[in-house]
Amino acid sequence: MRQAAVDSLAVTFGRPAREIADRIRGAHHHDWVLDPLSLGAYSYGGVGAAAAREFLVQPVADTLYLGGEAVGPDGRSATVHGALVSGIRAAEWILKG
Repeated sequence: MRQAAVDSLAVTFGRPAREIADRIRGAHHHDWVLDPLSLGAYSYGGVGAAAAREFLVQPVADTLYLGGEAVGPDGRSATVHGALVSGIRAAEWILKG
């Protein structure tokens, strides 16, 4: 897993993999499938999560805007894509003032 990450970063930054590897101070990978407490689930919204998500995403007094995987739209919660989309949405709301 670590080597796959190093290889990906090397391609992304156009640097030799060895250079990337030498700069890494530590790495950790969590195997959600083998975790007895998660039973294979990374993040899971329980009953009522969709309604809570709609509530949480609403700006508070034009000063607090939430973004992140927990408030990702259209079934994208618990995904990087959901975090990005909700962050962009929050930034757009802030810019509109």
